[in-house]
Amino acid sequence: MAKRKTKDDLLRPVLVYVGVVAALGVVLGVLQARYEAARRPPSAEAVVRNLTEGFVGQGTVRSVRLEAGTAELEISMDGVRAFPQDRSQWAQFFRDATDVAADRILTPPPQVTSPALASVERVAIRYTLQGKEVARGSKRRGERTATVTLAGP
Repeated sequence: MAKRKTKDDLLRPVLVYVGVVAALGVVLGVLQARYEAARRPPSAEAVVRNLTEGFVGQGTVRSVRLEAGTAELEISMDGVRAFPQDRSQWAQFFRDATDVAADRILTPPPQVTSPALASVERVAIRYTLQGKEVARGSKRRGERTATVTLAGP
């Protein structure tokens, strides 16, 4: 005699199908969100950090703030190999470093497109060594050389 199918026997394949479809929907949703996040351009702060660290060194930029046409950075000189030990060379070193970092931010490579960077007119950099400020540098768009002020001993 043939066994009669119960309501549970008929419902089980439907529930399995619904569960599989729901799981696939969640997986596709997560993959779509990751894809869209990867295509989103980086923030202007991240671009400034990358442009600067590409010159000074990885992990040297402690903070970046873009506000009212000014890019303000804090750069830690701890572990920078090119940093001169002789304090008499610091003024020229920080002037050169500020010139290069500011030029990279004020005139980024063509592949870097960021409206926030286009509005930056001035770059201000605070240099620290072992947590203490050692110099401040700044450069405006169109200036030939940066202005640097060394902190007192």
